[in-house]
Amino acid sequence: MRWCLLLLALISQLYGCGAGLQGLATLPALHPDRPSLWQVNIGEGESAVFTGLLVLKPEGDVLRAVLLDSMGIKLLEEKIGRGGEVEIVSGIEAVTSRRLPAFLGEGIHRLFFSPGPQDGKICRSDGIVAKVCLGEKGVGHLVKLRRTGPFVLWSVDYFINNYDSFAEMTGARLDSGWFVPSLHLKKKDMLNGATGDAAEDQ
Repeated sequence: MRWCLLLLALISQLYGCGAGLQGLATLPALHPDRPSLWQVNIGEGESAVFTGLLVLKPEGDVLRAVLLDSMGIKLLEEKIGRGGEVEIVSGIEAVTSRRLPAFLGEGIHRLFFSPGPQDGKICRSDGIVAKVCLGEKGVGHLVKLRRTGPFVLWSVDYFINNYDSFAEMTGARLDSGWFVPSLHLKKKDMLNGATGDAAEDQ
C-alpha cells in the first residue's frame, strides 16, 4: 500500500510540474469575445450524467451562461464573474435545487477565466502554495492545470486550431479529479449547430 501511495505521488509530481509541456511565446485568448454555442457533456462516456447545449455570452468582466437540454429547453441561466462569483439568473427548480449551478459556474470559471502564466513561462504562483501551469502538449493541444505541492487539483485540455483566435477553439475538457464529473465542451456552429471536424475527432 505504501509503495502505491509513493507511486501515485511521483506520477502526480511529474504531471503537476508541467512535465512534457512547452512554453508559449504568445498566450492565446481563452476568454470568449463573442457569443458561442457548445455541446456540453458532464461525466465521461457511458457514465455521462448530462448532455445538452451551452450558450456563452461575454458581458465585460462577466460571462453569461445558458444551459439547454438536448431539445433546446432552457434549464439554467447564470452569470460568472472574473473572481469566480456565480449568480443564478433563472432556472427550473429541479436544477437550481441541486449542485449543478455551482458545478457549472466553477467549471466555466476554470475553463475561461483562470489565467495562465505570462512571458513564455509554464507556471506561475496562485495563492500561498498553489501554482497554475499552461503549456503546449502537442500541435493544437494546450494543457492548463492547478497544483499544490505534488498534487494536481484540476486540469484543462484545450483543442485549438489557431492560437490567435478564440473562434478557432474546437473543444475543452475540464478534469477536477477523483469523484468529480468531467466537463467537456465541443464547439458548435451558431447557425446550424454543426460540430467542427476537429472537435469530432477528440
